[in-house]
Amino acid sequence: MTEAASESRSQSASGDTDRHFRQFDSHDRASARGHLTRTFAIDNTAIRKGFLVAGLGGTGTCLALIGIHQAAAVPLLILSGVTTGLSGPMVFTIGQSLAGPRAGGRWMGIQNMIGNFSGILAPIVTGIVVDWTGSFTGAFLLAGAMSVIGTASWLLVVRDVREVAWRSVDASRKAPAL
Repeated sequence: MTEAASESRSQSASGDTDRHFRQFDSHDRASARGHLTRTFAIDNTAIRKGFLVAGLGGTGTCLALIGIHQAAAVPLLILSGVTTGLSGPMVFTIGQSLAGPRAGGRWMGIQNMIGNFSGILAPIVTGIVVDWTGSFTGAFLLAGAMSVIGTASWLLVVRDVREVAWRSVDASRKAPAL
């Protein structure tokens, strides 16, 4: 191939590449969310809740299946970790979207505090269930059921993922400092 033909070919390829990347000039357009909203007319609520429901539902299913088929526990725990990865980021994204910039820190602090209670209660409840039943089957089934309840809560309680309209607090009505 001659040098001129090679140079012409590389300019054509780079021109195509430049034209392709110009289509994705903003972060929103280049993101998966931007692609889904443009291509399938899906809004943010459907995308975020979809990931959350898929993740929580997958985790609950895996945990319940472990209770039924203990021989498949290792692959199901791995799959449960993968599905947890789908829902975990959405819990924080949706919480921050609902709270908005004015209350995001407080909202997420309270959400994390309540969420951390599961780290205290889960071992206690698991121990009680194992003591009563003599096996971990009931504990895994209970964990799967809790995940299903969480999925239903996200579907039924949280309607739209958009900032809550907070009421303004008058400066004269603020609580006195301690």
